[in-house]
Amino acid sequence: MSSVNPEMDIFNLPIFPIADMFPMVAVDELAELADDIKENGLQEPIVVAQVNGEWMLIDGRNRLAACNLAEVTPHYRILESDPTAYVLSANVHRRHLTKGQQAMAVALAYPESERGGRGKKSVLNTEFSGVSSGYIAHARFVLRNCRDKALEVLSNSKYPLTVAYEEAQAIVEKQRLENEERERQLAALAILREEYSDLAALVDDQRLGLPEAIAAGDQRREAARLEAERIQREKEEKARMIIEQERRRQEEEERKLADEERAKREAERQAKANYEANRAAFHNALSQLFYGAGIVHNPADCVDPTKWKGTWSAFQGRYNHSIQEFRDRLECLKKNIPFILKTLESMRDE
Repeated sequence: MSSVNPEMDIFNLPIFPIADMFPMVAVDELAELADDIKENGLQEPIVVAQVNGEWMLIDGRNRLAACNLAEVTPHYRILESDPTAYVLSANVHRRHLTKGQQAMAVALAYPESERGGRGKKSVLNTEFSGVSSGYIAHARFVLRNCRDKALEVLSNSKYPLTVAYEEAQAIVEKQRLENEERERQLAALAILREEYSDLAALVDDQRLGLPEAIAAGDQRREAARLEAERIQREKEEKARMIIEQERRRQEEEERKLADEERAKREAERQAKANYEANRAAFHNALSQLFYGAGIVHNPADCVDPTKWKGTWSAFQGRYNHSIQEFRDRLECLKKNIPFILKTLESMRDE
């Protein structure tokens, strides 16, 4: 503390923010303190310090207010050490704070974790050794996300830090879900702008809500999907019909070729059978001709044509041939004798 105090308007000094976060005492307690100061004087001086070039009230807000009520000019001391550490130490030791309130006081004074250097002792280690780092971490979490709850923890001993931490977690989770939903909607709106600009324009003009626009986009997308599936099915059916037609054409062609092959084999077989039948008939005819030709081997039978005169009726009755038919056959034989002779030559085995 400084031994020389400068002149200053003590009642109108700005309050150091860390000190200002601790609540004032109740009105009746303040009145009792004012009476005591009026009767016995101010026992503990007001503490001030220069912070960033400005004089500020560091400690003694209740004593200063009581002096004002008692119309007593207070004496003060000048703090030359860390005002934040002093405020925390003074209030924690002076007030009956719960561990949660102590942790919150530390969080409010030091929102970020301390990074001590070589030879530097952390105020948290020296003044708040009874407050766990986990409690302080929870207090900082509440402070970062719900400052009003942080201040309530410090001012209300019946509002524990554990409850505030759970409520802050719930709020953060709700905000996270809301942010995710907002991001999802923004992403959906971006997709609408790319795929269905007319729906996005309606949303921009506030003529259509985003959920309704997303639903309309989904309906269009589903309709497009169904239409694409229908077209694909038609293509597949058409391709299947073409393949089926080609299969049937190939089967018909194969059947036709098989029928032609069978007909060819049948024709060959029939031709061979006809040939064999004709050959057998021809051979038989040749054989008959051979034996029939013996009629001229007896010269005596060929001298007198009237030798067998009057015997035709007997021949015709037995063999049932007319004389004209016989004449025609003989004329045909006469005509084909050269062919028969050539055929006999060609029938020789090589």
